[in-house]
Amino acid sequence: MKRLKRFVLCPTAGLAAIFLLVLWLGPLLRTSPELKEYRRMLGEAEELGLTYESALADPGSAAGKPVLWCVQNRGADMVTAGGDPGRRLRVVNHTEMPVFAGGKHFACTDMLLTVLGTSDGAVEVKFEYSRHI
Repeated sequence: MKRLKRFVLCPTAGLAAIFLLVLWLGPLLRTSPELKEYRRMLGEAEELGLTYESALADPGSAAGKPVLWCVQNRGADMVTAGGDPGRRLRVVNHTEMPVFAGGKHFACTDMLLTVLGTSDGAVEVKFEYSRHI
């Protein structure tokens, strides 16, 4: 019985574990063209470092540029940068954006956006990506 366990059952269990691990990790290891584009945009957003204030002050130069801002989304008319009610965002594709009302220890979550301009004293953006989808 010890020989059966040593030469058959242990290797079979090991192979089964590896197979299950590959099935579980497989989708995480693949990179889609969309994910590559988000990574490129994230790099550009970090390099540019546009702030809410700079986009509001000069929407022409910020238009079309990606930004990575901490966003609080409580509803279509209640989206803010940094959880600050004075830093309103108008999201043109709001239905695609995850709702994030804040939590006990944080008021917002990072979201990748593209600045479109300004509208009624708010920065107008297009939602691109969030890890919380």
